[in-house]
Amino acid sequence: MKIPATLLATTALAAITSVSAAPIADPGILGNLLGSISQATNQALSDILGSLGISIQNNAWMKGPYWSIDTSKHSNDKNAKHALKSHPVNWKKFQGWDTFSAHGSNLGAWLAVENTLTPTLFSNGGAPGVPDEWTFCQTVGKEACGKVLENHYATFITTADIDKLATVGINTLRITTTYAAWIDVPGSWLHHGNQQQYLRTITNYAISRYGMHIVLGLHSLPGGVNWLDIGEAFGHLDWWYNATNFDYSMQTVDKVLDFVQSSVAPRQFTVSPINEPCDDFANFATPNTVSYPDGVNYLNTYMKAVYAKIQKRLPGNYLMVSDAFMGPKYWAPFWSKSDKIAFDTHLYFFAAEGVYANFIPEITCGQAAATKPDGFNVFVGEFSLQSRYNNTFARRQEVYQSQVYSFAKYLSGSAFWTAKFEGVNPVDGEGTQNDYWNFLKLIDDGIVLPGGAINASYC
Repeated sequence: MKIPATLLATTALAAITSVSAAPIADPGILGNLLGSISQATNQALSDILGSLGISIQNNAWMKGPYWSIDTSKHSNDKNAKHALKSHPVNWKKFQGWDTFSAHGSNLGAWLAVENTLTPTLFSNGGAPGVPDEWTFCQTVGKEACGKVLENHYATFITTADIDKLATVGINTLRITTTYAAWIDVPGSWLHHGNQQQYLRTITNYAISRYGMHIVLGLHSLPGGVNWLDIGEAFGHLDWWYNATNFDYSMQTVDKVLDFVQSSVAPRQFTVSPINEPCDDFANFATPNTVSYPDGVNYLNTYMKAVYAKIQKRLPGNYLMVSDAFMGPKYWAPFWSKSDKIAFDTHLYFFAAEGVYANFIPEITCGQAAATKPDGFNVFVGEFSLQSRYNNTFARRQEVYQSQVYSFAKYLSGSAFWTAKFEGVNPVDGEGTQNDYWNFLKLIDDGIVLPGGAINASYC
């Protein structure tokens, strides 16, 4: 099975296995310098951070524990049936992450395109099989690329889609964008066009008509944050330890905040300034996704700077903090319980060895209960219905509802990945990926019920 690059990101590898912290070498870094960057880069970063009252972070040693979730108690019978339950739900409007339960959907592959999620865009655009938007634009040229992408922005997600999502109680949209939606970086092949115009139409409509909350995310940052297509382009990893790209990133955040401030309801936005960061691709989606101590210090420096910008320009608005597959408890010690933040974790089972569809309802209940650090909010920013083995149409509803209910009961809710998904690669069991990842299709298939009702949860 060909796995979409975005979907390679799976905390299930950690979540279904009891993981203990590996021995950590003495960082050997003293003073105020990160070991992986030069004195000149440190000085440049310090200059950028100075106006925000932020310094380069050097406290990686404060980290909390990695994921450690015991799932050994689940049934070993891959065909066992659960006693399913109904639960009353009331998907309320956002008043703050401390009291919110998100019932959400991602609007992925819209303003940040991905080949395996929207293959026809690339094939019809004249570059079938290219791995990412960067290579697509290089292949067909900026003008042709721009025409294809602008048409995609205008048609892939419309207000009719928002209407349909509202019928099943969706109260949250997680929207992914590239940095090119906000700034034009010299040398970048990502398209810088009218993304904000289309984003404005959808967000204003969703907020004004339905009171939806918007998690507005940067799926990529200049230089590349994780070596994947979603980080900028395949093979790009130069965001890390690079003052120039750090500065471009802060300019991008400023433009995002400009957009939020000029919206119909600025309080209905949570800014998510990085997605699935990883400074060593060999360790992607492992407890060492972000290296210790330098990667941890550098990522925390960026997150603290963005938080300072948000509180300076929109006091009281929330920051979404990616857990980088290492678990929210790993990052909690770097923040105060009074900070306006929520952790973003991505929970998938499609690549986890030994996981049958039948196991997911059991696993997800215990997983959700063990995920939240005391006093902090956790949002499951991405999940799906696909398991590694034995996917069946009949189990989709219990797999969906058990995850949605447990994420709402123990955490601050979730957002399904994703609203539209064109990929048709086969899965183990019945159907194709489109049957397990396409939220609007799940509505059509009766898997997601009107109003977001829960009547088939294992939890």
